[in-house]
Amino acid sequence: MFKRILVPLDGSELAERILPYVSALAKSLESELLLLTVSDTGESQIDAQQKAHLERLAQATGAPLIEYQRKVVERLQATGLQVRSKVTVGEAAEQILAVAAQEHAELIAMSTHGRSGLRRLQYGSITDKVLHATTVPLLLFRAKEQQVPLPSFAKLLVPLDGSELAEHALSFAEELAKCFRSSISLLRVVPIPHPAYFGPEAGAYLMDLDDQLEQVAKDYLARQSQALRLRGLTTDATTLRGMAAERVMEFASENSIDLIVMCSHGRSGVARWVYGSVADKVLRETGIPVLVIRPKAPNIREGS
Repeated sequence: MFKRILVPLDGSELAERILPYVSALAKSLESELLLLTVSDTGESQIDAQQKAHLERLAQATGAPLIEYQRKVVERLQATGLQVRSKVTVGEAAEQILAVAAQEHAELIAMSTHGRSGLRRLQYGSITDKVLHATTVPLLLFRAKEQQVPLPSFAKLLVPLDGSELAEHALSFAEELAKCFRSSISLLRVVPIPHPAYFGPEAGAYLMDLDDQLEQVAKDYLARQSQALRLRGLTTDATTLRGMAAERVMEFASENSIDLIVMCSHGRSGVARWVYGSVADKVLRETGIPVLVIRPKAPNIREGS
């Protein structure tokens, strides 16, 4: 798993905040790191001849970028990591996606904030485009504080909604847990039925529906948790009520979660977990690293 990790950097300290996490992963998984710096032209349509010319120009005039990469590579190699670097030219998100495909990257790791004189790497722009377009897992970290905590993967959180798509995150969490001897917390948030949807006389019906939804959620998590335990993993399961994204972030904060592992697609008869809603809000607001899994689902349209 994750034998080659692509790490886009823009020369900023903020963008480098992902490095402690990818370094920890790479050491344990024996992964190769590929550092990518894009000389961003802002142009998405560049033919091969133009691109070759621009790349030669970048090599000739981009000494600061090359020197920056050399220092980062040497720093990481000194810790025993396998590291390569690459400088390319074009629109940043497209180049990240292209290099990930060309190099067969199994993970893209990015800080969701990072600035340079050339371009900003921030959630809502480059990261947003990459997340929408790739099926490669992404490790995203939005550092809220100046100091990045020591990386740890001791406690993993997997939010589930009862759907098969959301369950794709479980296999990744399981592999990480085996590697880092992590515990896995399973969380399912039960939405609270609102009287406005059922009419003012529906009080008793809503209470019964609420109880049923919670019991279904508990039974579901019990099955998932038992399956993990049978495979030798340490796990716990929690059912909460309320708004999904808020409860996920609250649980992660209150339980000192080190990594949230979740799918950007997943749906059930009651609730949907789709990028642009739950995952989107978690990514925007949490300061905890998030491993985003995007399973291929040909029958599901983006945003549907």
